[in-house]
Amino acid sequence: DFPMPFISAKSSPVIPLDGSVKIQCQAIREAYLTQLMILKNSTYREIDRKLKFWNKTDPEFIINHMDTNKAGRYRCQYRIGQYMFRYSDTLELVVT
Repeated sequence: DFPMPFISAKSSPVIPLDGSVKIQCQAIREAYLTQLMILKNSTYREIDRKLKFWNKTDPEFIINHMDTNKAGRYRCQYRIGQYMFRYSDTLELVVT
């Protein structure tokens, strides 16, 4: 069984309007794909993905020009093989 990924905001989960935030998704070495997802209309949808062709296990995603549409609940998932994947806990991003 593989560990759950860990999601965090590099500075703060509270972002000023039109600011930016860097989100780090801790994956594992065996993961070939890491996805950042946001909860919209009761469903998580992918907003970005990183393919792993390097020896780095902590992909980073940058969200620019934060507004109320980009605020909300985020989570990461990583994929191993064709069907195996794990989801992180949620990270709540707030715009001020």
